[in-house]
Amino acid sequence: MSRGASIREMVRHWAVYSAGAMASRVVGFLLVPVYTRYLTPADYGVLEMVTTTIHLVGIFVGFGMSTAVIRHYRDEAGEAHPEVISTGLFFSAGVTALGAGLAFTAAGPLAALTFGSGEFAHYVRLGLVGLFLSNCLEIPLAYFRAVKAPAVVVKASLVELVLTVVLNVVFIVGLGWGVDGVLWGNIIIRGLLFAVLGGRTLRAVGATLARDALARLVRYGAPTLPALAGWFVVNLADRLFVAWYGSLADVGIYSLASRFGTVILLLVVQPLRQVWEPLQFEVGRDARAARLFPRMFEAVVIVLVLAGFTLCLFVGDAIRVLTPPAFWPAADIVPLLVLCYVLAGVVEPFKTAILVTNRTWLMGLIAAALCGLNVGANLLLVPRLGASGAALARAATAAVEVIMTYWVSQRVHRIDFKARRPLRLLVYAAALLVVAQWVPREPAIVSLALRMALLAALGLLALRSLSLPGGYGDRIAALRASIAGLRGASRAATRGVPVVEGRALAAGAAEDH
Repeated sequence: MSRGASIREMVRHWAVYSAGAMASRVVGFLLVPVYTRYLTPADYGVLEMVTTTIHLVGIFVGFGMSTAVIRHYRDEAGEAHPEVISTGLFFSAGVTALGAGLAFTAAGPLAALTFGSGEFAHYVRLGLVGLFLSNCLEIPLAYFRAVKAPAVVVKASLVELVLTVVLNVVFIVGLGWGVDGVLWGNIIIRGLLFAVLGGRTLRAVGATLARDALARLVRYGAPTLPALAGWFVVNLADRLFVAWYGSLADVGIYSLASRFGTVILLLVVQPLRQVWEPLQFEVGRDARAARLFPRMFEAVVIVLVLAGFTLCLFVGDAIRVLTPPAFWPAADIVPLLVLCYVLAGVVEPFKTAILVTNRTWLMGLIAAALCGLNVGANLLLVPRLGASGAALARAATAAVEVIMTYWVSQRVHRIDFKARRPLRLLVYAAALLVVAQWVPREPAIVSLALRMALLAALGLLALRSLSLPGGYGDRIAALRASIAGLRGASRAATRGVPVVEGRALAAGAAEDH
């Protein structure tokens, strides 16, 4: 595997996944007016709490199986083992059926735990059916990522998108089913996709249940259960605290803010994960691949910071255009959540050393520490600041996650990420965002011009931080030198210094500097 080919492949696949994610988000935002006009903030809160409940159950039935099958699909020599995929699929389906079935019978107590009332058990049961189908679908999607077929994954995403639009319009707008319409739509879509992709996967790999493959998958995936439990607390407990100290309407507003904040997660971070998850394990088979990390890390941080900064500049206008006034407080929460997702992207390259060395138990230790930090921060901040306190607690946890993961990974397998320059850009963005708070909203043309100027300033700072490979880096350096030369020529001309071919003599330029 050559270094140049790897970079091109990663960028190409990243672009494909990002294009599919972008289409999904565009249509998702077009559906926001439908949701916010046919679903109340309390309905949004119900959906969010159903998701929380299902994720809680999913912790105990997932076993990190999608990452495990990608890890073991190819051995150290690069040879494919298709029986790993079919074994993972059968195991995931069986364990999820057992766990979701038990939870189905205990839907009342589960609803009482998360909602504070058993009357929402009906929604929990529908969510559990969706969980079973989603977990089964994860393995075929992991297979197509492992064989580097991003087009299949993106096509499945686009089909899901179209069906989501159609079924939501029919169930929510046409039939007025409300929350039931959203949950039934998810069940139908996941069922259809699993029937198609699951069948296609089994035809490709066969229907083998291999005992040795199962042992490898469980040894790799089982230690991730504590980590998954910790991530559940870190990523979803904020909703629980907002619900306990506020109302379902508060949860709904927080959920809408999170929906806008996840633009960064869905358009940048998740496509990166889909590309890097199979490729990162090649690091263990080809030491030269480690040289990709610094440039990929730099590119990821720059894209994340620019995307997050742009979203924070304009998200308030978007929320006011797309939603009724009852949802407008969400705009104040979005920037903190954007920071969380930016940091979630920053931490991804740091995890690789842990995963490729099969030390998944370390993820559990990190998650346990973050879990304690997050719970303490929520207990301290949510009673005083409400939903904003939950967002602040989550941002603090995300920052500590980056620091801890980097520290641990460097002791497992040292990789020089050359992180100082790209992370400095994050500081610049935060400073410019503080300045943006003073930009007036009226008149609109002045407000837009000032915000675009701030974005351009961050873009220039990003360009100064960027180190491009090969000829591209030389071209950027030459461009900077040309600009400096033109400035020197202009200054020299005003002093009467001779200029040769549009540039000041070197001595004159040196004098100015």
